[in-house]
Amino acid sequence: MKTLINFCILLAVTFQLHACGSSLIEINKNYYSKEDPYSTKMQEALNLWKQNKISEAAGLFERIAIKEKENWLPYYYTALVYATNSFDNPDKKQVAINLKKAQNHLNEAEIFTDNTVEVKVLQAMILLGEMMLDPQNKSQTLAPKIEKLYMEAVTIAPKNPRAVAGLADWKMGEAKWFGRDTTPYCQAFEKALALFENDAPKETFGPTWGKDRVLSVLNECSNTK
Repeated sequence: MKTLINFCILLAVTFQLHACGSSLIEINKNYYSKEDPYSTKMQEALNLWKQNKISEAAGLFERIAIKEKENWLPYYYTALVYATNSFDNPDKKQVAINLKKAQNHLNEAEIFTDNTVEVKVLQAMILLGEMMLDPQNKSQTLAPKIEKLYMEAVTIAPKNPRAVAGLADWKMGEAKWFGRDTTPYCQAFEKALALFENDAPKETFGPTWGKDRVLSVLNECSNTK
């Protein structure tokens, strides 16, 4: 059990780095119109998040979601803000509250989109946050679910860079802990980087985050050769 818990802690550190990369909130400015109130407010919320104003960003995304009603993206970004914040927040009580909010908003997002891949990737992140609240009691149940979500995401969309990088991150953390060769996962990150070069969302403000984490891992890979 101790080995499993320590492994999960290693994974949490890995995902904390994953979650905090600046590319998490990169938005191609060609994708939105400054004259569109929705676009203006979404960009405002993203800028707040970039400034690490978590409560303000999440609150604005929530208000946008209420107004937009059936648009999945404000719900998705609200969930993403709350989920990523769980990895560098020492207040476990607040983390539990934030993860519940993340799950509720992701549930709403899932209702209004058929983009199951992005939903699965974020669901895996939320479950990891939940697992780290009580690894001793939750690891054996949640760890297989997390890996399954990434596997399903990659199966559905093998060219989605967040799915590919997420699974690689998970497997690399496992390999590091158990002293196995991480080379195959370095190769998976190379594949993810190539996929990011062509990662163009099909809709305004579609997810584009994750490239910084990939570059960071590849730098580590090159330093260990």
